[in-house]
Amino acid sequence: MRDRLTISLSGAKYMPDLSKVDFGDDFVRFLCTAGEGMSQMVIDELRELANGITQFPGKVVFRAKYSELPNLLNLKLVERIFLCILSVPVDSPRLACAVKDNSTPVLHIITALEKIDLFQFSQSIYLWERSCRETPLVPSDAVRPGFLFRARLFVKLRPKCLIRYTESVRRSAEHFLERRMNITFTRDAKLEINLILSNNVLFLGLPLTKEPISKRIYTLHRGLRPTSATAIVTHIQDGVILDPMCGKGILLCEAASNCKKRMLSDRESTEQSHFYLIGSDCSLNQLTHARDNLSNMQSSLIWDLVLCTIERTPFRAGVCDSVACDLPFGKKYGAYTRGSEEFNQMAIQRCHQNCAELLRCTLRSGGEFRLLVATRLSNWFVGLLSHMDLTVIHTHPMSMGATKAVIISGRKNRG
Repeated sequence: MRDRLTISLSGAKYMPDLSKVDFGDDFVRFLCTAGEGMSQMVIDELRELANGITQFPGKVVFRAKYSELPNLLNLKLVERIFLCILSVPVDSPRLACAVKDNSTPVLHIITALEKIDLFQFSQSIYLWERSCRETPLVPSDAVRPGFLFRARLFVKLRPKCLIRYTESVRRSAEHFLERRMNITFTRDAKLEINLILSNNVLFLGLPLTKEPISKRIYTLHRGLRPTSATAIVTHIQDGVILDPMCGKGILLCEAASNCKKRMLSDRESTEQSHFYLIGSDCSLNQLTHARDNLSNMQSSLIWDLVLCTIERTPFRAGVCDSVACDLPFGKKYGAYTRGSEEFNQMAIQRCHQNCAELLRCTLRSGGEFRLLVATRLSNWFVGLLSHMDLTVIHTHPMSMGATKAVIISGRKNRG
């Protein structure tokens, strides 16, 4: 290992003997990425595993024991997780001036790279190689006898005005790291170094998995983004849980995963949690996908799927303890006219009204609801709920890519 991690700095050789170090109980720096509006939820999920947490827009840097890596790779609200080599502010005024006067911001980024801690860099490489042996999510051929210290550099620059400098930053950063860290960059290397500039903060990290950890291995058919689904159902109470417009069943899958985790933690408790999942949809094709996804989870939880419309459901009054739903944003009820997409606002609002009526009828007294609604409809919908014996307790803004959304949480008033 020591031969592989020889690092050159101004002609001197720095050879940290990391092969004799047991990092299991040592705290290591990690970087994780999250969707817009999800950072605080990620921090809440990390609290029992990490310390020294620093929040950035869409990013969280923290320290955790290396022995906690299996738990970190099972985080449900995180998109990707990295071993963090560097997180340092880039001079914002100078960066802005560089863009304004049409010169490249490369110099400012390379200057920031000079702050790399050599031991931190060596430790990250060593732990990445170790994780390749211990983590099945990384290709098994990533580490092999005679492994040379080769890497490929991935560069992502934000805001968008900096994207045009991506290639020049990549070339300059590769040259800098080859000269200072004795790295050889090739396009086919297994080790990927990520250089990310976001909100005037430069991050350098090594991804611990080939695929984002937000990609669920139990989901055969993709639908709602799993991290968004998890955000909706994270704190949902046990009992009968209904998704009246379940689509491919992603919300139900994340609820099942969350329920399973809660049931395992309740094993030593005198009170056991019980869950029964119900999904309904007007599309048989969607329900078929939902059945495939739920069956693939191989969960012991009881679940049922019902073919019906939101206007006419067969559920009796007060049967549900919780309702979770991703309400349509408009595409399902839209129409294409003259090459552009126009949405029938009245149809969308009618769908939301039917959902509100379902909440009022099927929720038991004190039952809770957690709904994902488009931001443009959220204020109107909150007002609608307040007139139907339903109390909104909390609203949480988040991003669904280009679409802004709000998670609305509340409960049915106790009669």
